[in-house]
Amino acid sequence: MRKSWKIEIPLSNKLGQGSIKDFNNILNKDGKYRNIELAERTVYNYIEDCKLLGQATQSASNIATLINKSGVVASDTTSRMTEFSNRKIGFENPEVDAFMNLVGRKLSHIAQQLNLEIELYSECYAFGISSWAQMIKLQILEIGKIEDYEDTVESLSDFLKSIYLARESMEDFLETLSIMTIQTNKLYNEGIKKLYDAVSQIIEEFNISIEMAESFKLDLQELGG
Repeated sequence: MRKSWKIEIPLSNKLGQGSIKDFNNILNKDGKYRNIELAERTVYNYIEDCKLLGQATQSASNIATLINKSGVVASDTTSRMTEFSNRKIGFENPEVDAFMNLVGRKLSHIAQQLNLEIELYSECYAFGISSWAQMIKLQILEIGKIEDYEDTVESLSDFLKSIYLARESMEDFLETLSIMTIQTNKLYNEGIKKLYDAVSQIIEEFNISIEMAESFKLDLQELGG
């Protein structure tokens, strides 16, 4: 069993914030709209929904914290199993079996928490980046250009670098989980399986995030290039 994991998801909590400021400045200029032919409620929904990128970033950070928490469980398990080995007792021993049951429950609880954060991340990211993209398009309609174009592209590029690294870390973690089951303890194996499924879903959500961000970046380059 691997002693520990250290996962980092260094996503910026400023995604879309510059565009929100620019867009508000456009909307507030002269107290009216000019070329934006959208209901006022829809326009301001874009602004508020873009702020959900901040919540998505927080959820991604929470995901990393939970993964690292499972690493602490793994490290503690390794130490305890070394102790059992030194005492020459194996998985069939009631004391070892009880300990592995506890480990299984801890991993199941972490998996449950991960599933909640994954759902929150997925929803907030989807709403946030879609609204960010809409605000950029409306800037083009209103003033004929994208304010702070270079900063926006750089922000997206930095996000993509981070999410690629995060996905790679999760894939490594998933590979480790795939070899951690043991034949003699049902609760432990269930905990590993639940954690494996949760991490698989994280990877899938990161793939979707990458696809959406790449598409947005391509649109940006076509609009502002």
